Amino acid sequence: MKVSEGYLSKEAGKLAGGVPQRTLQSWTEKGLIVPEIKGTTGTGNRRRYSLKNVIEITAYKNFLNNQKRARKEYEQKMRLKRFKS
Repeated sequence: MKVSEGYLSKEAGKLAGGVPQRTLQSWTEKGLIVPEIKGTTGTGNRRRYSLKNVIEITAYKNFLNNQKRARKEYEQKMRLKRFKS
């Protein structure tokens, strides 16, 4: 596929490190990711994502993963603190 044609959800998700299609669809519906390739709005049209979109998807995925990791570390520290008390 030519980059100018864009990537379908499944391809974009794989390139972004394994983002499931449904997750990407949800992010698009919420306006977190906006497909850059024209002709991807309305019902019945397949969304096509640009390389820039793939980078945005990757960044958002990494942000969420880091947020989950930080929360888990915080919870572990709080459990240890309570255990030592």
